Amino acid sequence: MLASVLLAALVTQAAPPAAQPAPNPAIDARAREWFGRLQADRIDYGALDSQAAGPLNSDVGLIISTDWSALGAPVTFAQTHVTAPSVASPDWLYVYQVSFQNGIVLNFSFGLDSSGKISGMRLAPH
Repeated sequence: MLASVLLAALVTQAAPPAAQPAPNPAIDARAREWFGRLQADRIDYGALDSQAAGPLNSDVGLIISTDWSALGAPVTFAQTHVTAPSVASPDWLYVYQVSFQNGIVLNFSFGLDSSGKISGMRLAPH
């Protein structure tokens, strides 16, 4: 009996999940632009923070370009999730569902640090 009362109290006190912010057209355009830049191997290292620029050397950029350009131009590019900065991760993380003409659907993650520099990008299965 006591356990069910405590459980009921915990369930009542649980905070509802945070609502996702509305898409930000400027950030969405920047993410889409950078997806295209990676496909074309046109990387502006000045726009990247040291965490992102370090592993993204010219050889890695060429490999990414070769792999990603084979997908073709995105048909859709829609924000699906935003993670706000926290103690565990001080950067904003925007996740986009990207679909292609051949039916492939992938998630593109686009991170921004507090100064607006790109802190990371990743393409992963949906």
